[in-house]
Amino acid sequence: MHLGKAATFQAAGVPVPLIEAEGSLARLDTLLARLSVWRLIVLGDLWHAPAGMTERTLSAFCDWHAAHAELTIELVLGNHDRKLSESLHRRTGLQPLACLPEAPFYFCHEPEENAEGLYALGGHLHPGVRLVGPGRQSLAAPCFWFRETSGVLPAFGSFTGLGLIRPQRGDRIYLPIRPPL
Repeated sequence: MHLGKAATFQAAGVPVPLIEAEGSLARLDTLLARLSVWRLIVLGDLWHAPAGMTERTLSAFCDWHAAHAELTIELVLGNHDRKLSESLHRRTGLQPLACLPEAPFYFCHEPEENAEGLYALGGHLHPGVRLVGPGRQSLAAPCFWFRETSGVLPAFGSFTGLGLIRPQRGDRIYLPIRPPL
């Protein structure tokens, strides 16, 4: 989700609106309600950077988390989360994990081979594909990218960007359908 990314940009002098944390959490709220979810596994980068951990961002998350006290949230540390202090994780009530092996999956930030031989699911790459139409119009869109031994899920946040991928033969690509929220 990269919560606090907009605040990080603002701290660096880039004028962007500060609505990404609230917007992403509201979108997640809607999905959780629709799907009756009891457990959420975050595959890293819940947070963006220390500069973005403003009181507004932290309060938005803590309030959201308190409103979902029945929801089990498991945070697999991502490269951005690792930059944050242990006290921040304690304040948010999360106990980060390096990875989460749970057959048949190995939940990790970067899809990686694992000793258990489980199917690795990660999120680090923010996969996206470019679709090109007959009139050379194009659109870059987030995607789910599944390979033989690993899969990469698209980023969830509203301000995360895409890493365009080049699927190989045998890979499966799915575009998420985003119903109006």
